[in-house]
Amino acid sequence: MGTTEARPGLRGGFEEARLRLARVTLESADALERVAAQAATICADALSVERVGVWIFQPGGEQLVCKQLFTRSTRTATAGDILPTRSFPTYCRALTERRAIVADDARTHPDTCELGPSYLEPLGIGAMLDAPVFRGGQVYGVICHEHVGPARAWTQAEVEFASAVAEVMAAACEQAERLRLEDQLRAQAMLLTELRRLEQLRTVVMAVAHDFGNVLNGVVAASVKLDRAGQVEAARA
Repeated sequence: MGTTEARPGLRGGFEEARLRLARVTLESADALERVAAQAATICADALSVERVGVWIFQPGGEQLVCKQLFTRSTRTATAGDILPTRSFPTYCRALTERRAIVADDARTHPDTCELGPSYLEPLGIGAMLDAPVFRGGQVYGVICHEHVGPARAWTQAEVEFASAVAEVMAAACEQAERLRLEDQLRAQAMLLTELRRLEQLRTVVMAVAHDFGNVLNGVVAASVKLDRAGQVEAARA
């Protein structure tokens, strides 16, 4: 049986944390990492866990990439770690089948034990509470709450909180995608406007060139006539 630490675990505290996260604004698609960092920090403090990471599956699902990892004891954040999903297929499958992976003892839990040698043991992680982030009906990423130390019994309130945060992150990911598409549409509209402007300029230039050509042809024709007239005058003289 896992040990239970003295920790807040109050629904009021979790509700306040959810509201804090809901107030985080996403100004652009590039701001998603900032939102992930704030989510990791809020979750770590609300659940009193040492590590909270926001991980995203790469296209194709062959890798999990850490977008933000907050360490509570040092108040620091890192990113960029990569885990090959082929090394933990059971864990990845569990993410698609559960609202949350509740591993009181992560090293023996059937959904997380395969992470033991390469991830859990080196980092001293004894318990995990992982909530998948869905987008378009597919698992897009996961928020990992990692307790460093012995086994820990997660409460139902904590599980509900972790799942709610994953839903907030899913909404943020959807918003980021919309912002990215809007940016693309704006860029395409600006490009189309510029192409139209260039086409109009090309039309004007061609018209001017045509008129200039007509004037030049007239000048050349007049010059030829004058030259011939001069030659005739010279011959008469």
